[in-house]
Amino acid sequence: MLMKKFAIILLLSVLTGLGLWLGRPAYRAHKEQRFARQASAALAKNELRPALLNAQQALVLNSNNLAACRVMADLADASRSSHAMLWRRRVAELQPSFENRLTFAACALRYEQPPFPIAGQALRDLSEEARTSVPFQVVSAQLALRQNQWAEAAQHFEAAIRLEPTNQLHQLNLAVVRLESRDAAASAQARQDLEQLQKSAAFGPAALRALVVHHAGRKQFTAAQSYSTTLLQSPRATFADRLEHLVVLHGAKDASFRMFLGHTQREAATNALLAADLVTRLSGLGLGGEAVIWTKTLANEVRNELPLPMSVADSLAGLAQWREMEEFLTGQRWRERDFLRQALLAYALRNQKVTDIATAHWNGAVREASARAELLGLLAPLAASWGWTNEAETVFWRAARQFPRERWPLDSLQAFYVRTKNARGLYEVNTVLLERQPSNPIVQNNWATLALLLQTNMAKAHELARQVYALGPSNPGYVSTHAWSLHLQGQTTAGLKLLETLPATDLQNTAVAGYYGLLLAAAGQKEQARAHLTSMEKVSMLPEETKLFAEALKGL
Repeated sequence: MLMKKFAIILLLSVLTGLGLWLGRPAYRAHKEQRFARQASAALAKNELRPALLNAQQALVLNSNNLAACRVMADLADASRSSHAMLWRRRVAELQPSFENRLTFAACALRYEQPPFPIAGQALRDLSEEARTSVPFQVVSAQLALRQNQWAEAAQHFEAAIRLEPTNQLHQLNLAVVRLESRDAAASAQARQDLEQLQKSAAFGPAALRALVVHHAGRKQFTAAQSYSTTLLQSPRATFADRLEHLVVLHGAKDASFRMFLGHTQREAATNALLAADLVTRLSGLGLGGEAVIWTKTLANEVRNELPLPMSVADSLAGLAQWREMEEFLTGQRWRERDFLRQALLAYALRNQKVTDIATAHWNGAVREASARAELLGLLAPLAASWGWTNEAETVFWRAARQFPRERWPLDSLQAFYVRTKNARGLYEVNTVLLERQPSNPIVQNNWATLALLLQTNMAKAHELARQVYALGPSNPGYVSTHAWSLHLQGQTTAGLKLLETLPATDLQNTAVAGYYGLLLAAAGQKEQARAHLTSMEKVSMLPEETKLFAEALKGL
């Protein structure tokens, strides 16, 4: 009887334990979903702290919880944290829909510096079908505008109009772009269209904003002030509109500037985001010192809340107050953005010639940013903007090697080496590209051309030049590479025959003309050679090409 009772107790214990063991994953999933729901609900009510805590709890239980990742992305965006890029990328990885991937591209555009390599790659990665959508055209237009490519932006808005001809928002956007056109007639028509729209309930504020910026940019402050005053009377006016009004009043040397500034400062005094925008705008007006002094009057919880310290640091840099900038940054901690603080501290120290400590802080910034490709993508352009060419190049290479699935680091390096006319750097980039895309004829041709130019790895270069020509015997770039390859192998006549299969217009192309001139000179056809080689004298080329063509011309 005792044994039977013991067996029953043992069985109950086993069953109870089994129940707990089997129930734990279900209970864990239940908690995870509850935390995620609570996070989303809190965010919807603009209760940011509970939203953050609940999202973090959900992610502790499951780092792939889509709803929690989305909340974290929204929270990062709300605080203007570059980590929004990381969370938007994570959302797009977990649910790779067109909307999520486009949202990531738009997010990258907000936080990157020119030339916006991550945003550009994200847009290029979208399918051809997705490219026919209105949202794609709008984000692409925004990218073009940030790159000052007004004509391209107009083309994207025109495409959006074709896709949604009844949506007046696209008409408005196109008018805003055409307002800045060099075509006087197009600009005048755009201005007239925006004048008509300014009384529209739906589009009036946007039309007025465009007119304010347009006239202020041309120092037509009387007109700008009139439009800006009208805009501020709208219930849909924003704090950014107040900042633009400050710019207009300052430019007009209006006596009300100081009074309006005081009102604006009081509005921003309890909000770090608004205060940061105000500091940045005042710095742009040459009032950075005054802006920094004003921040010292703010409550500690506002003064120390990001992104305000970043704006203060930028203002101090603009004033070249390197010692003050160092002291300010040394007492700060920027949580997930601390890699940016360390980079700025390195900048302040190097400008004081404290090189060793500056290097240590810069290396620390790189180490912290190296966890994610997006962070390195923020750090490299920052270094480039300071003229730290070597540091920017090193960071781009680090991103390229550490994150081989990302194409933007190599794209950035290629653009950098083209801009600096560095053939050796281009060769190294194309060597990596060739390893990753061994069957891409464009990459093969570029690599072969650079190898021949640098006189390195010649056997492989000759073979690739031959293969690429076989794939595209009418492609001028492929033909000229193979023809030059034949010439370098002592087969100049064969190379000339290849080039002369091209139309005459292609032979005038700068990608072909110089090499055609080289082969003509080698064949003794001096007059024709001189014409083609002379045409290259004002063309921007790699130094090795310039020397090659100059020596050939000199020898005629």
